[in-house]
Amino acid sequence: MNLVKEHKEFIAKMNQGKYPDPLPLQGDHTENWNLFDLDFENYLVTIGEDNASEKVKIAHMINVVGIPIFVLRGYGIRKSQ
Repeated sequence: MNLVKEHKEFIAKMNQGKYPDPLPLQGDHTENWNLFDLDFENYLVTIGEDNASEKVKIAHMINVVGIPIFVLRGYGIRKSQ
């Protein structure tokens, strides 16, 4: 499969689901995270990635939340050894 076709299929898949609402950084962080996590899980279902590998789910999470917030929340990003 060529890159252009893969990209078009990826964009079509992404347009099936609505991105979760942004993760609020004010207020009750635990409640905010739990609500965001639920919204994110629903997003994965709508784009058909709920049974994807953890690596794919993390890639989606980074795209939705952004790398800076991931580092701020202490998750860090490191390559597998």
